[in-house]
Amino acid sequence: MPKVYVDADDLNTVLNITANNCSFSDATWPAFRRLMHAADRGSKEALPWQLLNYGSKKIEVIKVWRQYTGWPLKESKDAVEQTPTKLPVEDIMPGHIDDFVKDLRAHGAAVVR
Repeated sequence: MPKVYVDADDLNTVLNITANNCSFSDATWPAFRRLMHAADRGSKEALPWQLLNYGSKKIEVIKVWRQYTGWPLKESKDAVEQTPTKLPVEDIMPGHIDDFVKDLRAHGAAVVR
């Protein structure tokens, strides 16, 4: 099978169309999000975000973490409690990282670049 090369913008277009027009099982969605993030990474410079502490609303921060990453409860709880920790931007859909950071901060977490 011949290899096909596409630039990051074309790949992002295809992935966005796919994301908007297909339904994914719980098992395939995280892999698809990582693929979208990898394509997005090719066109944008990303500095790592870091969760310094979870503040006084640990349970709410864990819920936000799970909502954006799709991680199970135990892994989300462990990640939030092991601060400082790098945000798992590879598991978050491109374009939603800023929302993730805003929601974490809205629940009292300290997040920096």
